[in-house]
Amino acid sequence: MPSIEQQHSVSGSHMDPAKREPDHAPWHLKKEINISLIIGLILQAAVAVWWVSDFNAWRRQTDDHLERIDKILDETTHRADAIDRELADRLGRIETMLASIESRLDERRSR
Repeated sequence: MPSIEQQHSVSGSHMDPAKREPDHAPWHLKKEINISLIIGLILQAAVAVWWVSDFNAWRRQTDDHLERIDKILDETTHRADAIDRELADRLGRIETMLASIESRLDERRSR
């Protein structure tokens, strides 16, 4: 059985056995990791952020375009309704005039 004075090595511990205080070495990557891999990952993340930003801009532009088209369709519908009302009124007047003309013709034929 180990004594209390013996040092136990714990994996992941940053204790320096000689100093008995935490090792304050800065965090670092292993030298086997290639710097081009790190740069590639950073560039890939940057491209992903750029793509999402560009996609959001395209979506906003499309939404604006659709809103403009919707307004144009509303205005066109209102104009078409007004034209329909006017044409119905004109048709009513034409039918009245034709009825008047027919009645006059019937009067002339009956003479």
